Amino acid sequence: MLKNQSKIICYVKRLAIFVLPLYAGTTYANAVNTVVLCSGSHAFLSFFLLFLIHFVCARLNSAVNYMSPLHEKPNASDDNIFLDAVHCRHLLDQLPESIQLFKEMKNGRGEITGFHVTFSNARATLMFPERKTGTQLQDAEAVGKGSLFFEKLRSVAESGTESNTTIGFVQNGVEVPYKEKILKFDDSILVLIESTDKATDDEHTKANLLRGISETSADILYIMNINSRQLRFATRKIAEELGYSDEAAAKMNEPLFDLMHEQDLPAMLLHIENMKTAKPGEVREIEYRLRHADGSLRFYRDRNTVYKTDPDGTPIEKLGISQDTTEDYILQARAKKHHSILSQCEELSGSGSWEFDRSTKEFVWSDGMYRLFELPKGTLVKPSIYLDYVVPKDREIAEKLVDVIENHWESSEFNFRIKTESTTRMLRIKTSAVIENEQHEPEKILGTDMDVTTAKKAEENIQGLNKTLMSKNRELEALNSELKTFNDIAANDYKETLRSLYINLENIIKADSQSMSDTGKANVRKAQTAIQKMKLLTEDIVSFSRIPTLGSNISTVDLNEILQQVLHEMGEKIKQNNVRIETENLPVLQGMPMLISLLFYHVLDNAIKFRREGGPDPVITVEGRAPESGIDDDIRYYEISFTDNGIGFDPSEGENLFSIFYRLHDRSQYKGSGIGLAVCRKIMALHGGYITAESNGRQGAAITCYFPAEAAQPL
Repeated sequence: MLKNQSKIICYVKRLAIFVLPLYAGTTYANAVNTVVLCSGSHAFLSFFLLFLIHFVCARLNSAVNYMSPLHEKPNASDDNIFLDAVHCRHLLDQLPESIQLFKEMKNGRGEITGFHVTFSNARATLMFPERKTGTQLQDAEAVGKGSLFFEKLRSVAESGTESNTTIGFVQNGVEVPYKEKILKFDDSILVLIESTDKATDDEHTKANLLRGISETSADILYIMNINSRQLRFATRKIAEELGYSDEAAAKMNEPLFDLMHEQDLPAMLLHIENMKTAKPGEVREIEYRLRHADGSLRFYRDRNTVYKTDPDGTPIEKLGISQDTTEDYILQARAKKHHSILSQCEELSGSGSWEFDRSTKEFVWSDGMYRLFELPKGTLVKPSIYLDYVVPKDREIAEKLVDVIENHWESSEFNFRIKTESTTRMLRIKTSAVIENEQHEPEKILGTDMDVTTAKKAEENIQGLNKTLMSKNRELEALNSELKTFNDIAANDYKETLRSLYINLENIIKADSQSMSDTGKANVRKAQTAIQKMKLLTEDIVSFSRIPTLGSNISTVDLNEILQQVLHEMGEKIKQNNVRIETENLPVLQGMPMLISLLFYHVLDNAIKFRREGGPDPVITVEGRAPESGIDDDIRYYEISFTDNGIGFDPSEGENLFSIFYRLHDRSQYKGSGIGLAVCRKIMALHGGYITAESNGRQGAAITCYFPAEAAQPL
């Protein structure tokens, strides 16, 4: 790339020797400087030099001799810049000068026998049709062998000395003087012929060049009178560019200003006025918005330079290039938006991103990186900054990271701590991707840093909790084992002991009844009653502890069928107490049939037990309601309610009813151990639901069971 660029500059310098003085009246030194500065200026001379570079670039990449032929596009240059040779030829055809290139033709003895015309622009072909491109000028009649022109060509070819003469050319019957310059150019002979009427020629040249440039550019070139703000020349009409019809454009007094956004108009008028103070070659920019025919706004950027001054040197006309930058604006706005989103994401996540350029060694940070290291935004950094902030114990890890960034270019992950001014952070750094150039060589490496201090502490806490949980689980397993042993003892040995004790007491009464006093007999009977109660209590405890083992696999359960089975089993009790059961259609859901049967039994038994003595016959209503939100708003529940007209209870006791062995009334009033509703709560917990009890304290009670509805079938 650099080698080709050097060739380009070399050729342009040589072209500048004779081309630049024609149009700028400058010296060779100034011409070379202009080549260097042309990329930063849009003055007329810069335009011309820019396209000369296009032409030379095309020549360097052409498979044939310089400028021959220019009818086919050459290969793209190494830098993929500028226009192709066809465009360059088009520009050279706009020049009023005659430009020709001649290639020497030699015989076996090395003598020049003629010349081959490798290039002839439009003006040269018009002036000398016999010298058009491709002609072989070895015929005496064609070139006038022995003529002055042929001798000058041969002299310059052999000596390399430049020839400058004035020749006469008949134009409209009048001989007009022209300057002829012949010089050695690389391995060819360049012939330039220009008119001596510079003023007329310059205007013609500028107009032709502007026209040629406009045809190869997407931008609008224009010349504006600074005082009147009227356009003297424009390559395209702005109204047409913005989609307005000829009829709509005809109604506009000054399309540029009529279509300009009202907020941008004052700045534009001031810009035009300030152009009166611009210096020759100075470029001034302004950005503004124009309204498109579809109602949208288009963004433009103008670059202006002085085109013409009055006799006092005050600028009176400006040359401008108007560039539609709407797409650039949209891309910049989108990039700005994405950057803002990235910055917010980095701030919320406590992270940052970076990239490292292999060739420039530039280490670029996002805003999040500066926050992590508590550094001012824009501070120049290098990968070695990790070594400056890493804690001593983690330095070896940081060194590996720096080595990967600068040398190895591979996807890796590192975790180490850094110490900033205010705190110590644990960073997780991931080198995620490598960007390659066109030669598939690594060019950039990307990475992300994340503050995982909180996550690390949480992880350590979780590990600690897991250890504690494992310890508790072992303790729980031990307790469960002990409880199982107790249940086994209670279910077998303890019950057998109580039974044996009861029977022995009964034998004592039978055998010694005559010798025992009435008081002794009464005490023995009391002991037997206590033993019987202890036996019942033991059975209840064993039953309660065995509830989880009663549950089989979860299956589809029709609650209507379960209810009918329970009512059938309780038929005698229901009949004896004149209980009326009112039911509605209940849902079908996923549950454990045996446990749900036990649940229904205890709830119904509880309602019958606490009936109102001397009052109306007991009425128990069983209802099912569609899924609704319960105590957990994220879960919907089926409600199965059991409502009775019994004695009710104090509302403040609603939660206590489900405690094991809890009793609201004296044992002498109502039989039982107080374990029934505790069993119900445990069954509902095994189903992932819950149970509640409500009463107004005077008229009955309502027990409601809440079953999760996710897996339930509709009513």
